[in-house]
Amino acid sequence: MKNEPSLSECSLENDDPLRMLLEGTANTTGERFFEALVENLARALSTKHAWITEYNADLRRLRALAFWVDGELISDFEIDIDGTPCEAVIKTARLVHYPNNIRDLFPKSTKLRELRAVSYMGVPLTDLNGAILGHLAVIDDRPMPEEPRMLTLFKIFAARAAAAGVPPQEYCYDLMMKNDGSNVVYFPCFGYGANDLSRQVALLEDETTVLSLADTGAHCGVLCDASVPTQMLSYYVRDRERGHRLALEQVVKMQTHDTARCVGLEDRGTLEPGMKADLNIIDFDQLQLEPPGIIFDLPAGGRRMFQGARGYLATIVAGEVIMENGRYTGAVPGKLIRGSQSAPEVAHV
Repeated sequence: MKNEPSLSECSLENDDPLRMLLEGTANTTGERFFEALVENLARALSTKHAWITEYNADLRRLRALAFWVDGELISDFEIDIDGTPCEAVIKTARLVHYPNNIRDLFPKSTKLRELRAVSYMGVPLTDLNGAILGHLAVIDDRPMPEEPRMLTLFKIFAARAAAAGVPPQEYCYDLMMKNDGSNVVYFPCFGYGANDLSRQVALLEDETTVLSLADTGAHCGVLCDASVPTQMLSYYVRDRERGHRLALEQVVKMQTHDTARCVGLEDRGTLEPGMKADLNIIDFDQLQLEPPGIIFDLPAGGRRMFQGARGYLATIVAGEVIMENGRYTGAVPGKLIRGSQSAPEVAHV
């Protein structure tokens, strides 16, 4: 059993097998979709067999919705999951990959012997609540090494299969109605062509890059850029797994000193005598963005996108606490400034 793939190691741009799968299933629905899916999945991944099932939890049985066996579709196939690799998929509710010697691992499975199976990969199909609907699996008569691109393709079409038969509008409506109707569906329309954030990291590490987006004003009914500073610290510094992380001191400097100096503010951005006493006190381990949502607190009930954050113990402006544990204190020490600001004389001492 293998871990899930690191998507940072593979890009699906201009990927012919992915295009094959998408084009092969794009205009099909219902039973024909499942047939097209397993056929195109087997062809794209160069495996002998592929099948998609529905799971009967009471009987612990899988029934094939479509089964592609060495170039042909077969029907009316069911198995008990006991003693099969499919049992591991259903039991763990995770992607399972056996790259070699599958019959030695599951000697009681007659179907594996009939198929002369050597390798296996399967993934559960779940509904929005995480309940197991069935599974999608490929089987081959050769070893199946772990390849990030292959695992990624497989997971993409497992998700597509789980939503099959449900109109896209209904799927989105159901998703948005969770959490008392406060969910938001996010679709990255640009900047995610590599299926990871490696390009963004490369830009962030470029010495000419300056972080600037952290406002909550423009386009406030559509997006909320105020999440950027928290995302930089909680994800790029602490939580990122698909690629290297940025150094804490580097990100703090980028979001304070570097941005201030870029726009001519010499009187803030560092902790020095005489400088503006603007700072955040953060519980770094607890720092976390909250799910975005729509709120209606503008004049005349106007809407805006809002995304809160946890882990900020205090926000201090000009030496005065304006936010404490996420609550506004009522203090308003800030003031409008125009143009560049010179560093105070004491800061030069």
